[in-house]
Amino acid sequence: METTQSLSWFEIVERGVKVNYDEIIDSSLNTEVQVSEVHPKASLPTNCGTQGTDQQESGEKLQKPACSQDIRSQYYRRETNQYQPSVSSQDIRSQYYRRETPQQKRPTMIRLKGCRKGTDSGPKSVSEPPKTASTIKSEQPRTPVIWMIGSSYIRRGEKAAQQQFGPNFGLRAKVQWFGKGGMGWGGVLPRFYSEARTHGPPDILVVHAGGNDLGHVSPVELASQIQKDLSHLHKDFPEMRIAFSAINERQSWGYGQPGRINNNRKQVNSSLRRAVKSFGGLVIEHPEVRFFNNALFLPDRVHFSKRGNSLFLGSIHSVLEKVLAQRCNT
Repeated sequence: METTQSLSWFEIVERGVKVNYDEIIDSSLNTEVQVSEVHPKASLPTNCGTQGTDQQESGEKLQKPACSQDIRSQYYRRETNQYQPSVSSQDIRSQYYRRETPQQKRPTMIRLKGCRKGTDSGPKSVSEPPKTASTIKSEQPRTPVIWMIGSSYIRRGEKAAQQQFGPNFGLRAKVQWFGKGGMGWGGVLPRFYSEARTHGPPDILVVHAGGNDLGHVSPVELASQIQKDLSHLHKDFPEMRIAFSAINERQSWGYGQPGRINNNRKQVNSSLRRAVKSFGGLVIEHPEVRFFNNALFLPDRVHFSKRGNSLFLGSIHSVLEKVLAQRCNT
């Protein structure tokens, strides 16, 4: 039967006893422990820092204890593993922010032309969208449109004007020619409205017709009809400037005596000078075209030569330049 004794570490070493090491309370040599059995021949090592085995009489191996310091170190290594992070907390935060909130790209700064760096003369950046082709086109001043409608003087004058003044009559405008040989005054309005339905009305209208009607119609009737038609055009298109090109002199007329027809011509032109003023129209005069100057006419004695076209077209060109200049100033 086993006996239980209270022995100190020193007594255990001296007597050589078998100790139940699980019941060790403290590592101090003065601490008492419970001894379950005494073995006189058993001996314990004096060096607690080494571990080994000893053969007992019964043939069993006795595991020698480690010191209390080793026991505590083994316990802490097993129960409380030390934390050794692979990266620092600063590195973890930097990795997080690089992943979650990437650095924003700086906006492109566009410096306006004429603005110096470091001054407050204008904005440093432009956020407005680029202008489209339609926007740029609408901001630019519109090119005025001029129509030339009349008889063979206009039809022949188109080619002469190209040679003398260049494209578009040498004007900052778009000039279109609608001339027809033998056209009387009755053909002016039909031609105008035919073109207006397709292209819209022009900004300036120049009409040279009526000379072929002299000898067929009285000057009073012809002047009244011209005035009526031009007033009608102004009423329909009040923004359009109307210029009546005065009936020019000729060396030959188709009907009647030349002297009488020339007087009728003067009467019609005089009536139109007064009439067009009522709606702000113009009368283009041709004072240098005289019937007695043979150099101004072709052998048919009706149409102009190169010199005659130069004078005739020069009068029209001079008036149109003034009209366009007035439009720019208003």
